Amino acid sequence: AEIDVGEWLLSADLIVGADGGRSKVRQYAELPLTFWDYGQQGIVANIRTEQPHNGVARQVFLPTGPLALLPTPDSHTVSIVWSADEDLAKNLLNEPAERFAKQVETESGRVLGGCECVSDIKAFPLKMQYARQWYQHRIVLAGDAAHTIHPLAGQGANLGFGDVKALTEKIEGVDLSSLAQLHRSLGAYQRERKADTQLMIAAMETFKRGFGTANPIVKGLRALAFALPNKLTFLKRKLAEVALGTDPQS
Repeated sequence: AEIDVGEWLLSADLIVGADGGRSKVRQYAELPLTFWDYGQQGIVANIRTEQPHNGVARQVFLPTGPLALLPTPDSHTVSIVWSADEDLAKNLLNEPAERFAKQVETESGRVLGGCECVSDIKAFPLKMQYARQWYQHRIVLAGDAAHTIHPLAGQGANLGFGDVKALTEKIEGVDLSSLAQLHRSLGAYQRERKADTQLMIAAMETFKRGFGTANPIVKGLRALAFALPNKLTFLKRKLAEVALGTDPQS
């Protein structure tokens, strides 16, 4: 396969498009895409915290969207992703850095104490994207080029790792110069990974609908849904395995 990348013309037996949600490889191959808009913006910034994060990722589920505090190598700095409804996102982007940090501090319940914004505040639209076809001729997609999901449970990266693992396994020992052999392997890869991706997309949509509301009935059911696996050790372990991508059946 050949692909034009400006000044260079690249040629290979197999080209893996793992170049993100706006994949140029996917566009070049004209692979069809299904998508919908979550109606939210992902607000991102680096926040200096009074207390150390101790390497722990935290997430607060708000009616307007989840706020994630993700640890960085600096023990007193977290990278936040605030999945905010459009109106809230517009307001947050217009806030001075000091007031924005104060909102993060308040909405996180001061879990890490006082907060200070130490970067620019930026935003990106949250969309679900799903390639209906993952390969064509000698081009195949992986990671965000094949699928993007809501970041509320942090599973986008795990899906990408799963793609890489499955693709590596499927093409191991295959004569890539043989288009027939290659397509058999890529077909098996697509079937396996599309099934896992569709399951995760459905789960993220369910989570988003369940957490993105202040309805007291839904909040009660939500609390029950979390309490049940926490009481049942085997179920809790199984859910953790699926989330981490270590479940042999997933």
